[in-house]
Parts: sequence; C-alpha cells; structure tokens
Amino acid sequence: MQAKDRNRRRCVLAAAVAVTLIWSAGCGTLGGDGAGMATAAEEGAGEGSLRPSDPGTQEASRMEGQRSAEEKTDEVPVSQNQGSMAEKESGLLIFDHPEMVGEELTERCEDYASLVESYVESDSFGPGDSRRAEELAELLSGHYEVAGRGDEEGRAYYVAARRADAPVYDDFQCLSVGYVSGPDTPGEVCQIGYDRTDGRERILYQLPDYGLTVLADMKTPEALDCFCLVPSDTFGGKAFGKAFETGGRMELDFLRDHPGLSFFYEDRSYISCYYQDEDTLEFYSEPYLCHILLGGDEVQKLQGLLDQGQKKQVFDRESQAVQWLRQQEPSVRSTGADLKLGDSYYRIFGSKDCGGYIMAYGAESVSLEMCGPAYTYVMDRIRQVMGRDYGTFDDAWFDTPLRKASLEFPRLEKGEDGDHEFVSGTQTVTEPGKLKSLGALLGNAIQGHEAVSACPYKGVLDIEREDGETLRMFVAVDSCDSITYEGRIGFEYGRQEDLAKIFDEVMR
Repeated sequence: MQAKDRNRRRCVLAAAVAVTLIWSAGCGTLGGDGAGMATAAEEGAGEGSLRPSDPGTQEASRMEGQRSAEEKTDEVPVSQNQGSMAEKESGLLIFDHPEMVGEELTERCEDYASLVESYVESDSFGPGDSRRAEELAELLSGHYEVAGRGDEEGRAYYVAARRADAPVYDDFQCLSVGYVSGPDTPGEVCQIGYDRTDGRERILYQLPDYGLTVLADMKTPEALDCFCLVPSDTFGGKAFGKAFETGGRMELDFLRDHPGLSFFYEDRSYISCYYQDEDTLEFYSEPYLCHILLGGDEVQKLQGLLDQGQKKQVFDRESQAVQWLRQQEPSVRSTGADLKLGDSYYRIFGSKDCGGYIMAYGAESVSLEMCGPAYTYVMDRIRQVMGRDYGTFDDAWFDTPLRKASLEFPRLEKGEDGDHEFVSGTQTVTEPGKLKSLGALLGNAIQGHEAVSACPYKGVLDIEREDGETLRMFVAVDSCDSITYEGRIGFEYGRQEDLAKIFDEVMR
C-alpha cells in the first residue's frame, strides 16, 4: 500500500461541523493529554465489546493517558457557565496581514478562538509564538495568515485563515485530511488535500507534528477557509484537547452538568459506570463510560467494606463465574458499574431483587462474593452523581403487557444531490399484536447473555407498560441486533429483521 493511501480519512457521509485530527506519536485517543486519533466531530468511532476479558482495558482503550503533575489543566470546574462563549476580546488573533483575510473570515476565526478558550479555563492566553506561526504559514505554501495563542502553562494553538490571493480550485469536491507515513515522511504527517470531481485526490499541504481541526463542512470549498492547528509538543490535558471540536465541547458540558465526574486516569482509584441519554448521544454513539474519582478516605472506606464480603467463590474465568451466579440468582446481571481500587478491579452485579455481588479480578483467576455494604456504597455514589439507581434491573420487566412503544431510529438515506446522510424518524406502536411481539422479543433478550456490539447505539426506544412503568433502551443501528437496557447493560435480541417488522416505518 502506498504511503498516501495509509490511514486516510475520506469525505464523511453526513456533513460535520468540524473534523479534528490530533497527533500523538501515532494515533492515540482524542483528548488524551492534548493528543488523539483522527475522529469525526459527530462522535467517536465504535470501540468493540463493553465487556473485555481483561478488566480495566475498556477504560484504557477509551481514554488513554497518565495523570501528570499538571493534572489541574484537566479539571472540569462546576462554576463555568456550561461552556457558553466567553466575551469576545478585541484583536484576539493578530494576523500579520489582516487585510488579506477579510473582516468576515477574521470574525469567524475570532469567534472560534473565543469559544475554545471559554472551555480551557485559563486567564493567561495571549499571542503565540510568532516564529512557529511563520513556519506554519510556510508549510501552508503562503496561502494562509497564521495567528497563534498560548498561555503560561505551555498550552498553544494556531489559527490559519485563508488569504484572499490563495488559489481557487474549480475541481474541488470534498476536503481530504488524515495521517500518512512512509519512507519520505518524518514519522506520521498530517496531510491536507481534496478529492477532485474526477475522483482523484490532490495533495495540498503536509504538516509534521501538528493536529488539525477543520471548521466547516468537509464537502464545501469553505472547508479550506480556516484551520486550527495544535503542536504535538503542547501539553494541554484532556479538557484542552476536547475544547477544539463540537463533540468534545459537548462532552465537557456533560461532565460539568454532572459534578463529581472526571476524565479517566489509569493510576487513580475510581467508580465507573456506563450511561446514555440524549446528551451523550450527541458526542458518543455507545454507552458512555463515566468515571467518579475516589479520594484516599473513600478508597480506605471501600477497602474496609470489601473485607466484609462473604461466601467467596473462585473461578478460572469470568464466564464461569457469571454462569455460576446466574444459576444461584437468575435475576442478577452486571449493573454497568465497575470499581478500581489501586491495582485491583471489581465488577458490580445485582438486580432489583438481589444486590450485593462483587467480582474481583486476579492475575490468574476471578472471585465472586456477596458484599452488600460495598455494593450499597457504590450504588449510592453513582446515584449521587448520575441521578440514577443502577440496582434496578428487572429480568421480568416484560412479563407485564405493554401499552405503547416509541422508537426514534436513524437510517441512511440518499438525498436529491446524491449524497447519503442519516435521517432520524420516529414511530409509535400501539397495536396489541406488535406490542406482544415486542415484549416477547425483548423479554427473551434480557433473559439471555450480555453482549454489546461495535455498532453505534443511536436508536432510542421508549416503552410503557399497562401499569404505567416505563423503560428506555438504546438500539444499535447498521446491521447489528443488540440493545442496551437503560444504556448500561447490553443484550442481543436476535435478528434486526424481527424488530423491523414491529417498527416497519422507521426501520424499513
């Protein structure tokens, strides 16, 4: 495979507000200590099973990076005005030749810089390194005016605004950006080009050691108007990395809306829990893994509670432990909550009828024991932060007849211009026959084994029983046949065609 074809991000099917490419000695994770992989602004790509055989790797794969002495740059303060744009300063970006940029584009760039800095939580931002700005302008073939911003903590970014005398490309079809590497490149290089109307690609610029954010629709020539560039040697912390693109800012808003949540740190003790709602769906397509960091007193308290566990059972594998537990307590499932204390990992199991089972992972075995006090502590802590009770799973929920069910489901459709995009539709079902089929389908699913696919869980299913009880589930799209109970426990329900027969309008 030629270098130019490696790791290439092509035109996205749906128009994106921004596309962020952050460099990290290879492809890392967006927001990981100011570095990350190529991601669409809509949200991150699917990352496989939620239940890896090695506990803790799911957290590490979602958000990599070690906690550093500068961790304060990653804090998400509650006092911030939910990410609202800070009051715009005059002359925020200083271009050498502003007359070559124009007032409209300058204002757009300044608005973006002001928005980013409102999320960064720093009062010391000022003009950036002029030498580096000049180097960037040269790498961009003189087609852009470049202005930098930096603060006293070493964080920096640069905004490139296209000059009025830059070339115009009549054969432009779609911006093409990504990383390339090969014998002629110094490691991995961020490459900017465009797909031509004849289907071929034209390479315009190569930027070693920079991350790139595109601020406009990739399918329009305006995508070339303005870039944001972050040097790879800038330590910004996770919050800094998130501030540059729409999905990242939505994630920061979500964290601020739930005081007590934090980014993941591998060397910290924490409670984690899977969570989905309308907010997380805007920036993450799978159940979102939340982290509640634990202080020293909490760690000591929990360790003492775990020491009170009873009826310890030891197994070679997790699957054996789960099978044994289901035989003892058929209603019990994983709650979607995990616990890490020091180097020890635990998974929390329970249901509305039976709570208190905790699975501990050792080097060569797993153990399962009943520990009600530790279980209650974890459930209470999650309820305080997330506002949800993670011990309410009901394996008999669908035994009561259903009154209605509403599914909002996105499907890929071809527009008049020939492009494909996801269009969401909603269908409400009240027919007794369909409701009976839905109850049987999902009732069997939650009695089966737990599983989550790598597909996006973008379908929102709201169900109401005849007794007034309600349940929200999230349905995987594409060709997957899986669903999550309250966005935290995954199941396979059989064939997607069976669900599509019930919701025949939105899943056709």
